[in-house]
Amino acid sequence: MHGLLMEKAPMDWQILQQENGFATVHLSGTWNAPQAALDIGVKAVRPVVRVVEEENNYQRIPWTEVRSRMTDRTLWKGVWEVELRIPTGGPYRIEGGLDTHSVTGLRWMFRGDARRHVGVGDLFVMAGQSN
Repeated sequence: MHGLLMEKAPMDWQILQQENGFATVHLSGTWNAPQAALDIGVKAVRPVVRVVEEENNYQRIPWTEVRSRMTDRTLWKGVWEVELRIPTGGPYRIEGGLDTHSVTGLRWMFRGDARRHVGVGDLFVMAGQSN
């Protein structure tokens, strides 16, 4: 698969504990440019992530460039990481993408992994036994 891959991220349907109205989440993974971008000549790659409300696609955190390091310049592959502060609410969709620029002037956004139905709030555990 090409694009931005999330290897460390919340799971779908996960609720993150909030603190002072936000949850801090660390995301990381790998990225690689697709063959189509390599074929026309990639000159720049920018891994990005965003957080949108699932109900209306409102961007709570717009496309944000992540810290990235290239591991293979020939195939345009690398690793990335970012820490986001997501506001209380949800459900959210955390999306990854790869913003590529070619030597011919074309600019493509390739979508990557996404985590769906992520919420931010208070977590409670209720346990008991009925005899």
